[in-house]
Amino acid sequence: SNAPKHMNGCFSNNTVTNPLSRWRGSFSIIKKMPAERLAEYKECHVHGAHALNVMEHNLAKHGFFGGNDPSIADIALFAYTHVADQGGFELQKYPAITRWIEDMKSLSGYTPITERLD
Repeated sequence: SNAPKHMNGCFSNNTVTNPLSRWRGSFSIIKKMPAERLAEYKECHVHGAHALNVMEHNLAKHGFFGGNDPSIADIALFAYTHVADQGGFELQKYPAITRWIEDMKSLSGYTPITERLD
């Protein structure tokens, strides 16, 4: 693998983004969810929490996923991770992820997804 030594075998982008993105923006409708969909949500939430724990562990040791500098891995993982709270994940429980999100937002050229580019 070409991944940095500390990332080998860690997880793929899909391992993280699938559970984090699946329920993004739908947390407000969970109370109205049919039982079979609620079970699916809970399963995704377990996998998402696991992914966040793996990310937290890595980011507690390294500034970014590729080491000390941002990489394409950070950009890919940032997309859903920074809005994971919209899917019911409590990001304040992950101080290294919270710090990393702020670090990513402070990078030159960062543009919030909600900002229009003309």
